[in-house]
Amino acid sequence: MMQKIITILIAIIIAGCDPRYGFIESKFKLSEKSRAPKWILSADKYNSKKYKILITIYSGPFGEKAKVCLADDNGNNLIKCKIGSHKWSEQTRNEFKINGSNSVYPNFTIITIDGIPEVFEQKELSDILYISDAQIH
Repeated sequence: MMQKIITILIAIIIAGCDPRYGFIESKFKLSEKSRAPKWILSADKYNSKKYKILITIYSGPFGEKAKVCLADDNGNNLIKCKIGSHKWSEQTRNEFKINGSNSVYPNFTIITIDGIPEVFEQKELSDILYISDAQIH
């Protein structure tokens, strides 16, 4: 019986974890109303109605990572997914401290890929993000 419980726990951990990046913390879609991130240059070739940008945030022992993929409506990647760093903006971290909660909206996160940072805004509790051109650090 104990072996079954351990096996189930291990399966749950493995299912929610990518050994390269860590545990999946959250998944988002970029709003169709947003422009494509600067580091997905080939997105300009695609009609925004025919592709979506999917963002997965991972937490691991060496920090947070972000995986950004350009996919068609069936979820097939159109280009190789890009991996980069993820961090909350200083403004958002301060608001989390003031409110004692991570449920602050809007909030801003910075994803840096290929040395190029992009600021993403989560306007409300949802899985939709928007690219913000505001000067946020």
